[in-house]
Amino acid sequence: MKKPLLLSAAGAALFAAGYWTSDFTSPQAPDSTRHPVTSAREIAQQATGNGASGKPNTGEAVRGFTPGRPFPKGGAKAWLLSLAPTFGGDRRSRALAMVETAQSIITMDAASSQELSEALLELISLEAQGDPSVKQIPDVKDMLQAAMMMSMIRLSQDNPDGVLAILKAHPNIGDGEAMLFVMGRIAATDPARAEQMALTLEGGQQREALEAIASSMSAKDPAAALAFGRKHPDAIDTHEQRRILEAWARRDPQQALPEAVKAMQATKESELLRQSLEEWFKRDPGAATAWVATQSGDPRVVADAMLLQRTAMENPEAAMQGYAALQQQTTAPKHLTRLAGSIGESLAQRDIAAAREWAGTLPPGEPQNAAFYQIAARWVAMDAPAASEWIRTLPPGNARDNAAGRLIEKIQRQDPAAALEWARSMQNESQRTQMTQRVLGTWQEQDPEAAKAAREALQLAPR
Repeated sequence: MKKPLLLSAAGAALFAAGYWTSDFTSPQAPDSTRHPVTSAREIAQQATGNGASGKPNTGEAVRGFTPGRPFPKGGAKAWLLSLAPTFGGDRRSRALAMVETAQSIITMDAASSQELSEALLELISLEAQGDPSVKQIPDVKDMLQAAMMMSMIRLSQDNPDGVLAILKAHPNIGDGEAMLFVMGRIAATDPARAEQMALTLEGGQQREALEAIASSMSAKDPAAALAFGRKHPDAIDTHEQRRILEAWARRDPQQALPEAVKAMQATKESELLRQSLEEWFKRDPGAATAWVATQSGDPRVVADAMLLQRTAMENPEAAMQGYAALQQQTTAPKHLTRLAGSIGESLAQRDIAAAREWAGTLPPGEPQNAAFYQIAARWVAMDAPAASEWIRTLPPGNARDNAAGRLIEKIQRQDPAAALEWARSMQNESQRTQMTQRVLGTWQEQDPEAAKAAREALQLAPR
């Protein structure tokens, strides 16, 4: 199943439902065949609330909706087959056909949507069995799956239990995306009901349903979404909970901060707290600063380190003093990693020797690695030979490997042999392999014979 097509189908359905008006006949006139797209004039009239008289409508919704039946009762299968040729054209015509089909499906009455889903299941079964009358339709599998996705979105409005039964009986429908749109739709109005339904599923389907519910909740109530994730950690893992919190921090950093603090205390990772604070400082620096003053422990360290980063660019000496004080206050030195990198970069711009001396006083760990990396980046750009001599003096480990990486990026075109030597000296195996192949690839572009000889000397397979 082609996931992009399913996503397009769902998008077309939502577009049709939300932005286009229904122009099918009501159930009282099932044989009418008006075109599914209303005219631009009609849309404009409804959008502005003006009718034929030109006077605004008041007291009623600007867009009415009458469920329709685009085929006579019992004619769902024939209707679907009549649509098939419209999906066989070029990309643009297929897209137009998809939007029109989406509007037809999303505006059906309840009985029609039920009949349509049954007809689709029959055709999907026939296609799987290789029925020649179905197989001859161009791209029939994709068309049926896309139509099924739209049908379930519509059916979920009136009969969510029916949709759930379909998904249970046919777990491969929609390649997981059906669960996202259908269960997400149900959760938008009744998350408790959606959760109850999800828990009747098993294995991967249950996980997909719970993920869909969390995604739906996160847009309206991220705090509830996080609580839901903690309730179902096997489905809503740490990565997904982090994604919810990141989105919340972008929308409302002040409200997200308490959860960001909890996350940092649980994981010892400070990035979410930093992100929330940075967003809040952009919007209301006074309020954000006042909040920082109320904190203690590592949350305060992270906040103060973020503020000192701003100082570091203009006054690295003052930032160094602040760094020394923060070192005594934190139980997790890696909270200072970004600050150490900023101080190292700023000092290196002014005095390489002073930067090297300061970075050398830091204890081994992520902050020192960050400082060494920024110093190397600055020094390599100014004087690669001198920087290489300093990098040689660094003890084996991440700091030296990262500094060597910057040197390699600088010299690999001018001196690929030296760059290869540096790559082979890296202690981290993954980094060593990656940088070796990168240098050899660059060398191959410049001198294929020399690169080949280097590969053979290292007993590496050609690429």
